[in-house]
Amino acid sequence: MTCLKLKTVALAVTCLASVASSQAETLLTENFNDVSTLAGAGWVVSNLSSPVGSTSWFQGDTSVFSAHGGPANSYVAANFNSASVGGNIFNLLTTPVVSLEKSGTLTFWTRTNANVAADRLQVALSYDGTSTFFGSFLSPLTTINLGLAADGYPMIWSQYTVAYNGAGVGASGRFAFVYSVPNTAVNADYIGIDTLSVTAVPEPGTWAMMGLGLLGLGLLRRRGA
Repeated sequence: MTCLKLKTVALAVTCLASVASSQAETLLTENFNDVSTLAGAGWVVSNLSSPVGSTSWFQGDTSVFSAHGGPANSYVAANFNSASVGGNIFNLLTTPVVSLEKSGTLTFWTRTNANVAADRLQVALSYDGTSTFFGSFLSPLTTINLGLAADGYPMIWSQYTVAYNGAGVGASGRFAFVYSVPNTAVNADYIGIDTLSVTAVPEPGTWAMMGLGLLGLGLLRRRGA
């Protein structure tokens, strides 16, 4: 085998090995089969509604609707009782700490009950390690029904996927789901969240390296022929 061929093989193997070590990595999955275990798994509930109502985040109620997947009640829910009547809901459900070294995606499913009253859900990201202080969630990712339209929140299970940027070696943080609805005398009904996952994905440069590796193998095969 010529020196050129050996160099081509080495380049291709190096590139493909780099890609193999950088494939998509699942950082967090949660199906909410038992909401009572969330705290022990690192989830944090912070009901900052004003004034605080009688509920926070709780196990899905099958009399309202069933889960996206799994047992009928296996989703997490919040409703108008997060604040007292006429109050303002600001009810946070915060994920465990996850690595934010690489860019990735957050995927989840959500729905409401019916057009009884407008609901709203905000999703934000904090790069501040273990912090659960809402002021650290400085990276908004998406808002479902920003304008509080009566029919603006999906009434069937709907999937949302949002991208986030990696922050380099050692970076970590949390995602926050914020049930945020003003004036419960007019707005707010009931929402559910289910089938959540956080996945780190290879950087674009990694895919470019894979392309170079495959090109190198192709050239080697052609020269060999």
